[in-house]
Amino acid sequence: MIISHGPGISGGGSGNTFLISGPATFGPFYTPKRISVEKERNLDKSDNFCGSQDITDTGSKNRVLHVAGRLRQSELSAFHAVLDSNKPFNILSPVWSGEIRIENGDVEGPTAIDPIDGQFLFEYSLDVVSTGVDEDQGSSEFGVVSGPTPSTSSTTGVR
Repeated sequence: MIISHGPGISGGGSGNTFLISGPATFGPFYTPKRISVEKERNLDKSDNFCGSQDITDTGSKNRVLHVAGRLRQSELSAFHAVLDSNKPFNILSPVWSGEIRIENGDVEGPTAIDPIDGQFLFEYSLDVVSTGVDEDQGSSEFGVVSGPTPSTSSTTGVR
């Protein structure tokens, strides 16, 4: 298991945490500059006889997260280990936490030198997709499942 410095300690000591753990662990020293979460719902919009619309919620897709930030040179191997794994991970972030799969990522640099310890700094980005296991975040009985109904499906999956 490869572990980077961190986990996700903000240089200013703000207490924000960011960690990807599983077959490898990536917890950069600096909290990501950007974490965005996208959730798409499938809505069936049909005209009705009164001239307005009937809206039916036909389900949703799993969350997609985009993470961008800086990492130190000593954290490069942990970042690459996360990219190279085809296994599920767990993500801990201030915005959303749960089981994910890594969709893609990139690293560029060096772009600066860390004023704390003189290491090269690199810019990175990651796109991850929720596996569906933690999709409901406790708001429903079943969350997102890959089968037709929660009672007939025993697996969850990326949509």
